[in-house]
Amino acid sequence: MENVLLVIMTSITAISTTVYAFISYKILKEDREKRRELFQPNLMVELKNDTDTNKGIIEIKNYGNDAAYDVELLTDPAVLNNPASIKIIAPEKTVPIKTIDIFTTDKDYTVSIYYRGRYNKEYTQLFQLRAE
Repeated sequence: MENVLLVIMTSITAISTTVYAFISYKILKEDREKRRELFQPNLMVELKNDTDTNKGIIEIKNYGNDAAYDVELLTDPAVLNNPASIKIIAPEKTVPIKTIDIFTTDKDYTVSIYYRGRYNKEYTQLFQLRAE
């Protein structure tokens, strides 16, 4: 009788340990995914107008809280040496890309931007810019 009780208690302990390990793994996995979502780049492309010089500056700013890597820009119409490439843009950094004469060139621009985050997640964004 004593051996049977020992086998039952050992089995319950083994099952409890397995369930505990499985639940801990799931919690850890969810936590890691949430951290990855929290720390990611968020790039925005803007056309800043300088009314004193009648020039426009195409800029990229990283509003995210992680760096953007291997950034590529394509513009339509092509005002850049397509594609323009930047190795890294740190968080909260603004990078001027190109100065254009906004009164002698097209007024509407489509900018496609491709980049990746720290965990090699790839991002693609499309921006419509208007020079005024």
